[in-house]
Amino acid sequence: IRERGRSVEAGVAPTGAVAWDRNAYCRGGGLGIGRSGSSTQLEPIEFLPEGRLEGFRTPPAGGVTSDGTSYATCATVRDGPPYCWGNNNMGKLGLRDQEDRFFPESVLISQAAPTRSVALSIWHACAVSGSEENTTITTCWGMSEAGVLGVGLAGIDPTQTCPQDPGGRMVTCLLQPQMVLTGPESPLLGLDRVSLGQSSGCGLQKSTGHVYCWGKADVA
Repeated sequence: IRERGRSVEAGVAPTGAVAWDRNAYCRGGGLGIGRSGSSTQLEPIEFLPEGRLEGFRTPPAGGVTSDGTSYATCATVRDGPPYCWGNNNMGKLGLRDQEDRFFPESVLISQAAPTRSVALSIWHACAVSGSEENTTITTCWGMSEAGVLGVGLAGIDPTQTCPQDPGGRMVTCLLQPQMVLTGPESPLLGLDRVSLGQSSGCGLQKSTGHVYCWGKADVA
């Protein structure tokens, strides 16, 4: 990168960097450069809003799958929605289908508010969106078993299923973002950011110092 760097993200794949001019560069697998395969060199990522990139998120390095289905990336941009690309098993890109993406595409969040942060696991993702700190909403998508998305039973369609891995068992999944709830029709508001495990999630409510968690209790 010829410009000075602002931030870097390294997980399963790829490794991404945000240059000082807020444009994106990646190397590894699942690059978002219009083709499959990997690269040992930093490649510029196209189809992201020019000069507005804030950061990347990839699944954590400990969450790699043997078949490469964890190769996905989501990015946040200033005053806009998240953009995701790469492997889309179980709909974890939030793009309303299970087709892989070779270029970044914007994720439609229900409220038209900028995304403040995004988190990505090997099977699901979440985003915190909103202009005001105390009224942010959190949405999640992807594998929906065991309460991993925090959207409540009413938010899960039992007929919508996805293969957990090629040739693997079918699990319920959510192909588009849906709000995390604290009760029926009670959205969880005011989170600052979310951290995801393989089958769980937790979020920090900065104004109160409270931490909210959901998902499978016996898996990190």
